[in-house]
Amino acid sequence: MTVIRSMPLLFVSLLFGACGPVREMPRVPVDDRTSTSAAGSGPAAAVTGRRAVLALLRRAQALQAQGKYARAAALVERALRIEPENPVVWQRMAGIRLQQARYRQAESLAMRALSLAGPELRLRLTLWRMIARSRYQRGDWRGADRAVREVVGLQRRIHQTAPANR
Repeated sequence: MTVIRSMPLLFVSLLFGACGPVREMPRVPVDDRTSTSAAGSGPAAAVTGRRAVLALLRRAQALQAQGKYARAAALVERALRIEPENPVVWQRMAGIRLQQARYRQAESLAMRALSLAGPELRLRLTLWRMIARSRYQRGDWRGADRAVREVVGLQRRIHQTAPANR
């Protein structure tokens, strides 16, 4: 019960980094034999698709900063059609839904991104923060507590794998 009462303070410290600005997308492995995109298929299409997705995400971020969430979401949806297996694109959509207070959808999108994230610890950390925030905002204290435990575990792993020369 003490954990539940101290949850707001824990969330303030853990969750404000969950919806930060778009940084360079982590390299998501692309299997050129099975990958297809809206621009075609093969290695050239994968590069073109990645550039298009980056441009869409940057435009969406600018719209988000202006509070134009519906228009930002439309751009991210276009990016999802180009790269549906890219966890960063799913994460950006989850971030928009969080800002729109559409918490169930934000959690669902973050879980989808998590299923695609692979071993990217920092991306997984961001996604679990989003999931925790979504659950907290909906009043799902147990679910939020489980998500916070995932956040703490990932923070430890990131700290352990960080270079020793800080």
